[in-house]
Amino acid sequence: KQSNQPSPALGAMTSVAGIMENADLEEAGPLYEEFVQNMRAHAILFLLIDAKPERFFKDLIVSGFAWRQYLQRCAESKYRDYCCALSRFDSFFDAIAGDHVELALEISGLGPANWMKGDEYEEDFCWVRFLSVFARHGNAAGGELDKLIQRSETAMQGLPSGRLEVCRALRSEDSDAFQVAFGELVRDWEAECEGVESRAEEEPLV
Repeated sequence: KQSNQPSPALGAMTSVAGIMENADLEEAGPLYEEFVQNMRAHAILFLLIDAKPERFFKDLIVSGFAWRQYLQRCAESKYRDYCCALSRFDSFFDAIAGDHVELALEISGLGPANWMKGDEYEEDFCWVRFLSVFARHGNAAGGELDKLIQRSETAMQGLPSGRLEVCRALRSEDSDAFQVAFGELVRDWEAECEGVESRAEEEPLV
């Protein structure tokens, strides 16, 4: 049943937003992460329940703006902890999916250009870094893109990876290879989801 009244979930997220804006940076990172993850889940529900893609896009863009705010606060205070690791920039993808590429580039531009060893896996860093560089410069940044692919290959130690294949296909500008690689990426995600179904009640995004 549809209603014009604000949902309890949205009201709760609005309260979280107020708390995280006033929290010290040492405590703010996890709050921002929880907010953007819940906005993503909220966006998906608008598609599954109400079939409203415009609300889906809106929530994803809100996620992007929230994470940008966190990164701007960190930049202004010259603060960085594990939450700033590039591999945690899921809101970069939210902005892309919400068709706000300019926002996505702002988010990636506020992130670290180097791997935060100990706070993230190197292959995860290479994945987000490759796509952020590619989104900004395309294959004009060929040298850096090639190095990131090589680093990812080394980090993966020969294991199959849909993400790595997507990067290779983008680098070679091969649309057929990209279709195959994207299919592998989806299968990787499906396999990951199968392993977290038991957490569905505790984690809204699942």
